[in-house]
Amino acid sequence: MFERHPFYQNHIAIDVLRGVAALLVLFSHADAYNLVQPGILSPYRGYAGEIGVYLFFIMSGYLIWVSANRTLERPGGLYEYAVHRATRIMPLYYAALAFGILVFPFLSPFQQNLNFYTIFRNITFTQTLNPSAARSINPVLWTITLEVLFYILVPFLHKLRGYFFVVVGIAIFTSWYASQYPGAMFSPFLRLFFLFVIGMAFANFTLIPKPLFFWSAVAVAVIMSMDRWSSMSVSIAWSVVIFSGVAAYRRYETTLLWRVLAFFGLISYSLYIWHYMLIEMVGPITSEASIRNPALSAVLFTAFCALFSWISYQLIEKPGQTTLRQWCLDWRKRRQVQLRT
Repeated sequence: MFERHPFYQNHIAIDVLRGVAALLVLFSHADAYNLVQPGILSPYRGYAGEIGVYLFFIMSGYLIWVSANRTLERPGGLYEYAVHRATRIMPLYYAALAFGILVFPFLSPFQQNLNFYTIFRNITFTQTLNPSAARSINPVLWTITLEVLFYILVPFLHKLRGYFFVVVGIAIFTSWYASQYPGAMFSPFLRLFFLFVIGMAFANFTLIPKPLFFWSAVAVAVIMSMDRWSSMSVSIAWSVVIFSGVAAYRRYETTLLWRVLAFFGLISYSLYIWHYMLIEMVGPITSEASIRNPALSAVLFTAFCALFSWISYQLIEKPGQTTLRQWCLDWRKRRQVQLRT
């Protein structure tokens, strides 16, 4: 059911997965104000958002573990790892957070919970550890807390890479702990930590699913859906289906559909960060027109989000991952030279 393959080298397929995840989250929220009307799929829109988020976590586990394997064993690897993670997530996060605090309240009727405490929580990436602050400014930022906690944990877990069964054991224990103590501070992260570990396992053993695994996963997901398992269980099953399907059929990465999805994958972080605020800004103005022309509304709003996110990628994300990242890495080299002299 599996084969050895460095899947991280299939850049288009990786971006396809990111794109699918981002679009699922977008469409799960964009039925607000009738911007994207799901029609007969409306009862299942909540699943789309969950599947997208869980797919993001699996992908993060896979890619961050690959990054850790590449950097942490080198001299100065921990610093390089930290720079890569910080420049990947912080520039856009803080730009969007500043917009959410200073500009968004004047452009949308969305009810925020703006005060010193919630702002401090969002600045320090700890908003999700307190339910009152988790969705206080930009509701989708709750997942970033879990990402940052995972980034912090990876260097410690990497020490156990030769004993990966221990990592699996930790994931099982943390899931049990979160189910027993749902109100504990770190329970939101511990409850979903095993999703990161799924991705880590594929990366650790350089394995990817074959078509047989994909179709088996489809069968399991269909049975779970029809048998009315919990929404979390069903969403996890379908996120595994999407991951295994793209990995198993990566040879189609030259098709037009895959390239379109890969484009959304390129801008997926920006699309994820901005889409909720865009919905709340555009929706109240266009809701009546959206009802009259649902197909046109869906196309135009999706295109608008894509354009906005592409500009965000070009002006904020890309410079952070290139210019700022290189400056931080060069600063350490200059500092080491100064210390030697």
